[in-house]
Amino acid sequence: FGIAQEIGTTAANCYQCHFRLGQPPAAPPIAWAPDLALTHERLREPWVLEWLRDPQSIYPGTSMPGNFAGDPPQYQDIYPNSDNEDQLRLVLEWLFNFDRVNMAAEN
Repeated sequence: FGIAQEIGTTAANCYQCHFRLGQPPAAPPIAWAPDLALTHERLREPWVLEWLRDPQSIYPGTSMPGNFAGDPPQYQDIYPNSDNEDQLRLVLEWLFNFDRVNMAAEN
């Protein structure tokens, strides 16, 4: 999950707005977004994939950016020769294994 976690935490900077394991982000409270640790409990993978792909199409006006809509795709320094779909699938897998990834990091 290393590449996916790096995309999520460093490149896309999900923790800028999202809670992490109950810890609030540095953003002002108006920008706070749900805890990523709860993704696998609260949401379905197909919905999250569409949300990550194009948040505005699901919730017009959301402050969630379209991190995976670049042309050419962003994050090539982290995941060379990848396209947006490759990156989306990795981040989706990271989100749905968030608890396992973070438990392994603590041990």
